Amino acid sequence: MEENFLLYHEKQEAALCGVHCLNTLLQGPLFGAIELGQIAQDLDALERKFMSENGTESEDYKKFIEEDSGNVSSDGFFSIQVLSKALQIFGLTCTNLDNPEVVESAAHPELENAFICNLREHWFTLRKISEEWWNLNSLLPAPQYLSDTYLSLFLAQLREEGYSIFVVQGMLPSGTQDDGPAEDAPGTWYTPEQARNASLQSSEARQKGYLIAAHHGALAQATQDYRRRSRSQSWDEDADLAKAIAASLEGHADASLPAPECLAPETATITDEPQMELPPPPDPGEEPDAGPGIIQLAIRLPNGSRVMRRFNSSHPVSDVLGFVRYSYPEVGPRPVLVAQMPRRILHDVRQKLRDAGLGNRDALNVEATSQ
Repeated sequence: MEENFLLYHEKQEAALCGVHCLNTLLQGPLFGAIELGQIAQDLDALERKFMSENGTESEDYKKFIEEDSGNVSSDGFFSIQVLSKALQIFGLTCTNLDNPEVVESAAHPELENAFICNLREHWFTLRKISEEWWNLNSLLPAPQYLSDTYLSLFLAQLREEGYSIFVVQGMLPSGTQDDGPAEDAPGTWYTPEQARNASLQSSEARQKGYLIAAHHGALAQATQDYRRRSRSQSWDEDADLAKAIAASLEGHADASLPAPECLAPETATITDEPQMELPPPPDPGEEPDAGPGIIQLAIRLPNGSRVMRRFNSSHPVSDVLGFVRYSYPEVGPRPVLVAQMPRRILHDVRQKLRDAGLGNRDALNVEATSQ
């Protein structure tokens, strides 16, 4: 296939992922924070008018007025209502994949042309351009190519991780820049080859980072395993500790010691086909203050260290998973959360923390996976 088209991509700025999501969807710098802010204000006005129909002295109206805007946050995050209203200008609609009216879109996503995805406060676009699918997430350094097969797997993984997925339908811009890119655009245009090369370089750098983190994790684990055993056995500490660490890092630990997980070889092959890799997690934000509905969890990482953090018990398990992935990338892209007493894996990341049986000062283990 002759690749004579360009891909428009914007990198994350502040909390303006909604702006980036729309512009990459439409393949051009068509919206800014001011334009979306005006749409949010118009929606707020309509909501106030609706709420006032039952009287401005009602408790519901007073409570509504006291609340912040539900369409735009103070840091610039826009709601799905704002994005939908903006897309209507171009004759486009977006529908949640959970809606039974788009069951075919969920079953055969490769037949659609675009999706927008959201987890808590991050939006990004998946878009078909010249019959090729691209991940246009503003947290990525460049557009990332997706095959049709990988698209289905990727969307299924996102939904499992708690993302909301919306299918965008209607006549989308072609993505072809006949007159060339505008010099003052906030984003960057890439040829498909440039995008693939940028993604490849990013993957190599990320893989090296995981390798270094895994190396240090294995070192810490081997040390911890040895010291635990040494409390009940009379060993020559210096000699045996060195032996335990060396054996663990070489991948052939002595049978009397628990062996850590194998490290990924430095020469691991990176193929053109993307591996099942999730988007970089969004910033989890500030830790909530202690109060009603707030629980503190003790989270033990694979290297044996422990961190205490507060979460809202009405928020989903994916909040904890996102915090771990964002704050401790060395655990890899798909850590597993395991509750204790009794031990159980928290498979449903969309389940609220309280519904998952987690209470204040409960313990969670984070287990790294090889996938």
